[in-house]
Amino acid sequence: RKIAGSHLALEFHGHNDLGMATANTISAIEGGADAVSVTVNGLGERAGNAALEEVAMALGHTLARDSGVDTSRLSALCELVANRARRSIHRAKPITGADVFRHESGIHTAALLKNPVAYQPFPAKEVGRTPEGGAPPVQGEKRQRQHARTGRNRATIVAGQETASTCRYPLVINLQDVSPRFFWAR
Repeated sequence: RKIAGSHLALEFHGHNDLGMATANTISAIEGGADAVSVTVNGLGERAGNAALEEVAMALGHTLARDSGVDTSRLSALCELVANRARRSIHRAKPITGADVFRHESGIHTAALLKNPVAYQPFPAKEVGRTPEGGAPPVQGEKRQRQHARTGRNRATIVAGQETASTCRYPLVINLQDVSPRFFWAR
């Protein structure tokens, strides 16, 4: 902006080849860009462009700036575009993916019950969604199956257990803890 001065409008158009289109778009806005190119669901050539839904939410939640987008209609818009483009929305896609408001880990669900913003930076209704049909977060089915198998209320996983004999320091994670505690096994 300093080089271009105020008499020249700056626009930013980023591609997502390295998974950084949204971050670069937000950085361009912080750097003084007057306009940015975005597409619904990030659709575009190669790996796509900065996604409208991601940029709109990031502007509001990281820069406290209004994008002018009615975010409560983002999920419906993204679904409509995905259907028309015959391209599904990945389950883990930020903002609109089916799994964005799903939690299975005992750590996640315990924290969510105490403070919903612990693992969800914005409420589902802000993007026109309901978390799991409006039900409160509960431990996921994987964790419940694990408890049924072990018959106990705690679970420990050793990373790389299949190679534990060749692993000098396998990482052990205690899943009962609300806050993750990582330590080296001896």
